Amino acid sequence: MKIRIALAAAVLAAVLAGVAGCAGGSGGTTAGSAAPATGSGTGSAPAPTTSSPGAAAQPAQSTGGSGPARCHTSELSASLSSGEPGAGQRYATLSLTNTSARTCTVFGYGGLQPLDGAKKQLPITLTRDTGRPATLVRLAPETSVGRTIHWTVVPSGSQPCPTPAYASIIPPDETSPLVIGWSLGPICGGKMDGWPYGATV
Repeated sequence: MKIRIALAAAVLAAVLAGVAGCAGGSGGTTAGSAAPATGSGTGSAPAPTTSSPGAAAQPAQSTGGSGPARCHTSELSASLSSGEPGAGQRYATLSLTNTSARTCTVFGYGGLQPLDGAKKQLPITLTRDTGRPATLVRLAPETSVGRTIHWTVVPSGSQPCPTPAYASIIPPDETSPLVIGWSLGPICGGKMDGWPYGATV
């Protein structure tokens, strides 16, 4: 009888030991069960983008060379024609004609210098009359553009009133002159004034 009781106790102890061991192993697996992170989360790096060579930004194109270039002295001829005089005042139209085979442009005032018979400068200056705005004028071959020039023939004190023999005409933005004859009489006061090309009375 005592032997049976001892065997039963031993079996019961073995069963209890096995149950305790199972419980301990189950707890270890639970603690390390977090799944590894995947690349599908919102913090993943975006895929790199690519572009074709043609997608590169292009520099802005200048429009300065899109139109005809300015008229050069070698492409022009000049002329003077008298206007309507009044009360000691004189007016003339200074014209530039495009003698080249291309269209070119004229913009602004240019210059005019009266000369004596030896083609030396006379003490007369031309000032700009800004009462009319300067405009860009396109000159086709054999076409002309003019500007109004004004001066007085009324003497001022002891200043002389020389009569030019020639006039040196410098087109806008040029440095080489066109020398033409002057037949419009004396100039008093030592000065003239003129509108820009494209502005005439």
